[in-house]
Amino acid sequence: MQLCPKHPLIPRVIGACVMLTALVGFARQSSADFFQFSTNVTLGAVVPAPTSIVGNGTANVTLDTALGTDIQFTGLQSVGPENLVAIGGGTDIVFGLIDTLVVNATPLENILIPFTFDLTITDYPTDIVGVPNGTGVFQVTGTISGTIGAGRKVNLSNIVVSPVTNQFIGGKEYSVVFNTVVPPGPFFPGAIGAHVEIVPEPATWAMLGMGTLAIGYAIRRRKRNA
Repeated sequence: MQLCPKHPLIPRVIGACVMLTALVGFARQSSADFFQFSTNVTLGAVVPAPTSIVGNGTANVTLDTALGTDIQFTGLQSVGPENLVAIGGGTDIVFGLIDTLVVNATPLENILIPFTFDLTITDYPTDIVGVPNGTGVFQVTGTISGTIGAGRKVNLSNIVVSPVTNQFIGGKEYSVVFNTVVPPGPFFPGAIGAHVEIVPEPATWAMLGMGTLAIGYAIRRRKRNA
């Protein structure tokens, strides 16, 4: 005896609820979010002292070390593309192509150079740059160390970068996680890169989870009724 006869509209209602739940979750996750980045590097006091810094905070800086080696740093400023995607897994960026050149041959010496990257991220509502939603600055600190001199050689083999905390930009929580750290060598520039993305809201994860469960339930129910 069937106490509650199965109505033919029930599967359709369940299917509609599944689609609505999934679409709502997807819409929350894929709201228009694009970003552009720019960087500016400031070099600190070189160890060992004394070291003079010329033109600090520009795209081209020359250091004169304690033993008289002139080191020219380039690539200290950069501007990224205008339509980088911040959602659905985010985007990998490279924002530090630091190159070095030893101008004169001097005795071998060990040095350590502290630096600060101002990584500016601007959030846009569309992939065509217009009026931004907001702008935030991640201050990245670290050190470059190694040896220089002895025949115009550069071997700054160590880069240490401190992690940064998330920031809310344009009402969204941006995450920057470093995934590329390459020190500058004698024949190639160094590079610092990171993965940038918007952290999904808890409600977004909940809606996506509900949609996944509902789809699984509908598929299982259809198999049973087949």
